[in-house]
Amino acid sequence: MPTAPYLDKALATLLNEDSTEGAKDIAKEVLANSGLTEKDIQDCIEQRTVFVVYIFEA
Repeated sequence: MPTAPYLDKALATLLNEDSTEGAKDIAKEVLANSGLTEKDIQDCIEQRTVFVVYIFEA
């Protein structure tokens, strides 16, 4: 399942060592505004992808 391009770009900004702190803060805000929690964002950074699968029981 493809992700929205803006999410991929926000994560790329977070992973880029040359990104400024301001750019990284904005990228985190973009991810947070799309519904990710701080833990979700950290998981995405560790996994280097915004594609995260959640398994839950309904």
